[in-house]
Amino acid sequence: MPIYIYEIDGEPCPTCGAYREEFQHMADEPLTRCPHGHPMHRVPAAGIVRVNKLTKSNIEGHGFKRFFKDESKGGYRPE
Repeated sequence: MPIYIYEIDGEPCPTCGAYREEFQHMADEPLTRCPHGHPMHRVPAAGIVRVNKLTKSNIEGHGFKRFFKDESKGGYRPE
């Protein structure tokens, strides 16, 4: 089930705040009110993409080695 983001219309809900996340089936109709009765609407959002930086410690932590092009030997060498 995807997570949809809803924005509270007008004043933020004292309990929910200005935004809330809801698990819903894709076929479900968008919600129009938060559980506390405040009007809200679904916000178009891109999928969440997790990006890990290719740092030396991150690569080594996953058991990989980082290779660099070695111009003198015409190939690659580990760092």
